[in-house]
Amino acid sequence: MAYTGVLDDVRACVALAIPSRDPVFGISQEFDVRMAGVRHDAYRCDADAMVKERTWRRSNWRWETGVV
Repeated sequence: MAYTGVLDDVRACVALAIPSRDPVFGISQEFDVRMAGVRHDAYRCDADAMVKERTWRRSNWRWETGVV
């Protein structure tokens, strides 16, 4: 879950200022592929691996809370 003040830190980064903490964002596709237990090279070439990742994402990731 995001910490209190994350939006202020993002705004500071955009303004090229120093944030109180470094906000970090997972890259969604790569994160989802890894959490689904699929290798990225298989994901790019194998339709079954793509379906596994998409199924995992829809059943496990709650975007509104950022919690797996």
